[in-house]
Amino acid sequence: MQSIGYFQAVEASGAVPLGIAPVAEPALRDLYVLCEALVLPGGMDIAPELYGDERHTTTEIQPELDAMELTLLRWAEEDGKPVLGICRGAQLLNAAKGGALWQDLPTQRGASGHDSDEAGTAFHDIVIAEGSRLRRVTDAGRILVNSRHHQAVSVLGADLRAVAHAPDGVIEAIEAHGPWFALGVQWHPEELPSESPVGGGVFRALTQAASRRTVAY
Repeated sequence: MQSIGYFQAVEASGAVPLGIAPVAEPALRDLYVLCEALVLPGGMDIAPELYGDERHTTTEIQPELDAMELTLLRWAEEDGKPVLGICRGAQLLNAAKGGALWQDLPTQRGASGHDSDEAGTAFHDIVIAEGSRLRRVTDAGRILVNSRHHQAVSVLGADLRAVAHAPDGVIEAIEAHGPWFALGVQWHPEELPSESPVGGGVFRALTQAASRRTVAY
C-alpha cells in the first residue's frame, strides 16, 4: 500500500487522487483514461534488467509493478499527459527513456547521506539548474530537501536532463526536454509541508500542467 501522504498531497494541490493497483489490460487502460496526470510514487527498486545491468545484492524488485508503471508511462508520453516521478518514479522515468541507475550509492559511488538511518530521515541541500522547469516551480537556486534513497540516476535517458544535484554531485531531479511535463525528483515531496516549493509546490505544478493541457484540448 502506498503512503496516504501521496493522496493527501494530490488533494491539497486541487486535484482528485485515484490509486491504481497492478491490474491487466484492458482494466489498466480504463483506469488510465480517467486520469489527467500521473504520479509515479516511491517504492521498491527498478529491475536492473530494464537498463542492462546485473542485480546488486542490495536491490529489491517488484517486476509486475515495473511492467504496469512502464505501460502507464508510455501511454502518458504518447498522450502528453503530465507525469511526476518520486524517488522510484524518477528512476523509472530515467530507465524507461534508456538511462541507467546507480543501484547502491554507498558501495558503487561512495556517496552517503542520501538514505535514512537510526536518527531518522536525512536532509541535504540541492542546487537547481537555471532555466529549468523545476527552477520555475521552486523559484530557488538552492533549497533543502528530505532524502530517503539508495539509488539514483547514473546515465541520463534520452530527451532528459539533470536539473538538480546534491552537493556530492548525485542527480536529484530530472525533467523532459520540450513541452511534455515529465519531472522526476529523488526526494519525497509528499512528506514535506504543502507550502514548501519542493513539497506541495511540486504537486501544484503537476496539477497546473494537467489543467493547462485540459484547457488546450
